[in-house]
Amino acid sequence: MSKSGYYLCQKQKIPKSYFYRMQKQFSIITIGDELLIGQVVDTNSAWMAKLLTNNGMKLTRRLAIGDSEIEILNAVEEEKKYADIILMTGGLGPTSDDLT
Repeated sequence: MSKSGYYLCQKQKIPKSYFYRMQKQFSIITIGDELLIGQVVDTNSAWMAKLLTNNGMKLTRRLAIGDSEIEILNAVEEEKKYADIILMTGGLGPTSDDLT
């Protein structure tokens, strides 16, 4: 988040007011076998959750899944039931099967 009243998303500036007007529910999916086996602590989704809630947005769920393509697709389909916007993060640790 910048001080100018914009969030930086994928290198694009999005006005804060856009998110406030939406009143949407958010979900976070973290991807990586390294998260599931405890090799890496997921600080990304904790940071994202804190940012969302500190800015008055509603986080409904956080989900960690492995690096399997089918797991990723299934997780997105499942989260669509609970959230209007799904944030995804991955690549938090070096594994040979990393898809993110």
